This record gives sequence, C-alpha cells and structure tokens, in this order.
Amino acid sequence: MFNPNLVSDSIAELVQVMRSDHFFKFFHIPLQSGSNATLKTMGRLYTVEEWERIVDVVRQTFSDSTIATDIIVGFPGLVVIFKYFV
Repeated sequence: MFNPNLVSDSIAELVQVMRSDHFFKFFHIPLQSGSNATLKTMGRLYTVEEWERIVDVVRQTFSDSTIATDIIVGFPGLVVIFKYFV
C-alpha cells in the first residue's frame, strides 16, 4: 500500500524500482476523501492534489497497472449533499 504522505517525495524512485518484472503492477493508494478539508479533519497528512500526482505518475509509467483506493463514506461530522446528473 502506498500511503500518499509517505511516498509523495519519492514516487519517481519507487516506480523506477517497480519497473522490474519481479513486481506485479498493483498499487493500493488510499484517497479516503475527495475533500482536502475532510482529509485535514481526518488527520491525513496529504492532499487530494498529492494523491492525484501519485496516481498520474503510476498511470504514466505503468499504463497496464491496477490501482485500488479507499473512500470513507459517512465520516463523523461530515454532511455532504450529492447531486447526480444523468
């Protein structure tokens, strides 16, 4: 699992190591919230933009990779109004 705040500064080096055929190209990169304010409230030490940058580097380097994430729904104290557009 890639914790965004731990790999943000070294993602370029990590993907270079993972170019080896000895690694399966599966990346678990938790987002947990699409809101920087909520991430801060949750005590997360990364931003949505940092997460996006990491995912972009992985996608550009390994176009055939699998990326998984976590999204927390119903974080205590969070009120969200969702609008669905068809």
